[in-house]
Amino acid sequence: MEANSDSHNDAQRGDQNPLPVTHPAPKAVEVPAVDPPIPARKQNEAPADPKQEHGCYHRTHNKQPCLSQIVDKNNLSLFERRTILLGWIGLGIGFLSLLAASIAGFLIYHQWWEMNTQSGYMNRAAIQARKDSADSSISTQKQVAIAQQQAQAAQDSVKAIQRQTQIAERAWITVDIVNLDPAGHPGVDISNGKPFIVRALFHDTGHTPALAIKAIIKMDVVTVKSPNGGFAPPSFTYDKAAYIPGGILTPGSFTNQDFPASLDKNTFAKIETAQRLYIHGEIKYRDVFETDHWMKFCYFLSPGGLYGTCRFHNQIDRN
Repeated sequence: MEANSDSHNDAQRGDQNPLPVTHPAPKAVEVPAVDPPIPARKQNEAPADPKQEHGCYHRTHNKQPCLSQIVDKNNLSLFERRTILLGWIGLGIGFLSLLAASIAGFLIYHQWWEMNTQSGYMNRAAIQARKDSADSSISTQKQVAIAQQQAQAAQDSVKAIQRQTQIAERAWITVDIVNLDPAGHPGVDISNGKPFIVRALFHDTGHTPALAIKAIIKMDVVTVKSPNGGFAPPSFTYDKAAYIPGGILTPGSFTNQDFPASLDKNTFAKIETAQRLYIHGEIKYRDVFETDHWMKFCYFLSPGGLYGTCRFHNQIDRN
C-alpha cells in the first residue's frame, strides 16, 4: 500500500517539475498508393472484368471516393462558351446541309423521274411512229401496187381499144379465083381443051389501104390420094423471088394476077376421079398502122368448072 502511495506521490511531484519544452518530431506523411497503369483497351474491346467499365472502380476498390463536379453554365469560361456556340452552329450548318442535300436529292429524283417519264413517252412515241411508218409503208406499197395494177389495166384497156380500132380499121384482103377466056370474059368452058386464064382477084374489104402488096400464085395437079380417101395436098413452097409486087390497094378496090392454063378433055375428065387441080398461093401486105400481114389461100377445081376451098393452107396472120 505504501509503495503505491509513493508512486502516486512521485507522479504528482513530477507534474510539478515539468521537463524542458522541445518541438515535436514531424509525423511521417502517408503517400497514397499509386495504382498500376492500366493498358489502354483497343477500340470496341470489352474489358476483362465488367466492373472495370466504370471509371471509379479502382478507386472504389481502394475504398476511395469517386468525385464528380456539377458545372453551372455561369461558371463557363469565354472559350468554353464560344466552343459550345461553334458546336451548335456546326450542328445547324450540318442540319441545313442535310436539308439542302435532301431537297437537292428530291429535286434530282423528281427531275430524273420526269426525264424517265418523258423518255418513256418518247420511246413509246418512237415505237408507235415506227409502227405507223411500217404500216404506212405497207399501205403505200399496197397503194402503189394497186396503182400499178390500175395503170397496167388502163394500159391493157388502151391497148385493147387500139387493137380493136386497128382490127376494125385495118386493111383486110380476100382472094377469089375465076376462069376467063383468053379475051378476059367469064363463063369459059374449060372442058373442050381450049386455053383459058386463071385469075386471082385480091379485094381490100377493110377501111384503110393495104400497102406494099406482093403475091404469088401457083397451079398444081396432084394424082396421089391420101390415106383418108381424098387427094394429098400439093407442096406449099414458094420462091421469095417469085413474089409479084402489087403496089397499094385502097378500100373497096381490087387487083389481080393472071396466068394462062389449059386442060385437054382427057385431063378434065379425070378431075376428082384420078387427079385434083389446086390453085394456091400467098399474099403479103402492110396496113396503115405499120403492121405486116399475110394471107395463105388454097382452092381446088371441081368437075363443074368451079373452085372449092381447101381444108388446109387457108390461114391469116394474128398481127
